[in-house]
Amino acid sequence: MAFTYYGDLLGISAHYKLNPQTAYSRLNDFYNTTFSSLESYCNNNSDVEVLMVSDSLLIWGDDVVAF
Repeated sequence: MAFTYYGDLLGISAHYKLNPQTAYSRLNDFYNTTFSSLESYCNNNSDVEVLMVSDSLLIWGDDVVAF
């Protein structure tokens, strides 16, 4: 069964208002964690796509059970 997942880091814009360096660090951690978690799976499964934009994560593919 095909699927789409959308996730968003809540409050990141508020972090930028309070402390831009902390916000940058948290967003960088988000990118690194997401990349390291999904890299191997995505490289070995062409049926899934991942898009990271700002503080949002969009994943879609053909097989939700396999994912």
